[in-house]
Amino acid sequence: MKLDLDVEQKEVVEAPPSQWMLVNAGPGTGKTQVSALRLVHLLHHGLNPGQILVLSFSRSAVHTLSRRLERMSLLDESIAEDVRHLTIRTFDAWAFRVLRQSGSETKSLLNRSYDENIIDATSLLKDDDAEEMHSRLRSIRHVIVDEFQDLPGVRADLVLALLKRLNDGAADPVGFTVLGDPAQAIYRFSERALGNAPPEDPWLKLKRSFARGLKEIELARNYRATPLLATQTELLRSVLRNDGLDGGEKLQALRDHLESLPMKEPGTKIGPEWLTQLPDGSVAILTRTNGEAILLVQMLMGKDPGAPTTPVVLRLAGQPRSIPAWIGGLLSQLKVAKLTFTIFKAVYTSALSRLGSEGGIHLRLPTLVISWQRLLRVSGGSDTDTSIDMQSLRDRLAWPDTCQEDQLDEQEPRVFVTTIHQAKGMEFDHVALLEVRPSRNNEAEEEKESDPQEEANVSFVGITRAAQSIGRLAADCIWTPPYEYKLPSKRKRYVSRIGMINIQLGLSGDIEPNSFVSTQLLGNDEAVSEVQALLMKRGKTLCGRKIELRKKDAEIAVGLRYGIFLLEDDGSESLIGLTTKQFTLDLLDLLKKDNLRPPFKLYNLRISDVVTVTAPIRADDAIPEPWQSSRIWLGVTLSGTAAFKKIKRKGA
Repeated sequence: MKLDLDVEQKEVVEAPPSQWMLVNAGPGTGKTQVSALRLVHLLHHGLNPGQILVLSFSRSAVHTLSRRLERMSLLDESIAEDVRHLTIRTFDAWAFRVLRQSGSETKSLLNRSYDENIIDATSLLKDDDAEEMHSRLRSIRHVIVDEFQDLPGVRADLVLALLKRLNDGAADPVGFTVLGDPAQAIYRFSERALGNAPPEDPWLKLKRSFARGLKEIELARNYRATPLLATQTELLRSVLRNDGLDGGEKLQALRDHLESLPMKEPGTKIGPEWLTQLPDGSVAILTRTNGEAILLVQMLMGKDPGAPTTPVVLRLAGQPRSIPAWIGGLLSQLKVAKLTFTIFKAVYTSALSRLGSEGGIHLRLPTLVISWQRLLRVSGGSDTDTSIDMQSLRDRLAWPDTCQEDQLDEQEPRVFVTTIHQAKGMEFDHVALLEVRPSRNNEAEEEKESDPQEEANVSFVGITRAAQSIGRLAADCIWTPPYEYKLPSKRKRYVSRIGMINIQLGLSGDIEPNSFVSTQLLGNDEAVSEVQALLMKRGKTLCGRKIELRKKDAEIAVGLRYGIFLLEDDGSESLIGLTTKQFTLDLLDLLKKDNLRPPFKLYNLRISDVVTVTAPIRADDAIPEPWQSSRIWLGVTLSGTAAFKKIKRKGA
């Protein structure tokens, strides 16, 4: 496979497998392409897939690299089989796997935070007595690490402990390729938010730990952006890397550049009409907070119950990982303990017949062969296995490293709304940056304590997500956004008390998973079948459609639940699910402050996705067959803030 590479890119790609490399890769310099070609080179020069470990910062970055490798394997059939068996994981997923293989209980690991699992995995790497675990690592001969500049704290400790353990002198040196860009380091705030001291720069720690034998290479040429944007990027990056300037001076330079960007219709509130004026190509609106992103999406959606013609995708920090709907659509009717390929082929053919080609697209259904291969991998099997253990499949669907391939189709036209931090590593043709809102008085001290260097880096990351055009949206194009509120439960939700009260819904655990197939809620077996058929046939076309929450009768306040009603364009509606006690308790805690009664209705929420739901243990008696036996069905996830009117308690 012949691809044009500049001198620096070629030096990275063709380095020996045992080489220690630190690659400084600026925006648009082909980091993903270089990583993919580096992997191909390693496979062509003596390493097998099991000897290579690839760790990345986010699921989207893992997905992007996997897609790039998939395209390369189509061009080079000699690596197609090897590429399918490469280990590409997030740091969180790899730590989970290490602990599980070392004897930790899966259920316990799933109930803990990612950081807790990473800390324990790091301890194992540093423990000289953990010989069994270290022995399993001896098969690794090369490690590739992406976005290393954004690994302060526990994740940086994990990577450094891994590289040191692999090169502890007990065997031949193990090579590594660590990529990143210090000018895009934007996650030090996460450590400060936890009350920790500012962490040491992981870039410097790595250079110090591997001073002898470490090769540093810089990728400088921007291939992604237009010549004008590429020139601006390099000028801004040179400012951020200028040791003669302090953080405040760097931040001011970035702010001056932001001020020079075009602003569309300042003083005008954003709405659905904004979506009718989009340029060709991918579009992103990047904000500084989750609250701004939530409100911006609600304003783009407007008041109609249906979703806009151009899909709007909201991505938030901490968003629950979902299981793709096509799995539930295919397997929910099965009662077998072992799924053979012969049975699966019949199930797949039957599903396609019921759905039609358009329904298959709505369900994002892969081809027969790809669907089977993905299910095999999820269940822990190999591509050559002829059957799948259904219990193993159900158990593993909850694991953090499953279904990495099933991100949204990159070719779908849509508008992404997310924070700059979440957009890290992503790229779009066109980007609009929401201006930073002027600080309120009670925010002044918080602003003084911010890190100006990191603030400058955040602005730089936002600017450099664009390949063709970059512009601004005025801060006042949205209403006052909701703010993060810490509840007695220690959960955090975005809330607003201006006019109506708004409370975020869509956290993991907010929706009762059994409710989508419960005769106790929906009425009878026929009603359950109708809800499941609706979710299966309409699939992704339900994304963005408005729902309404309505109070269900409860003898005591904590027993209150809200039915989830899907609203149709013709005024009809369907009950499809139920909220949980978790949401009720948080709602009551929020209302307690102002002595308010729980509302009868909550408005303005939207369906974010149709997903697969699993019940790892035998489902309750209110669930009819075949779902009682399959323990797999379809459900929805919700996003946004639910609005309701303030109702004072009697006597208040």
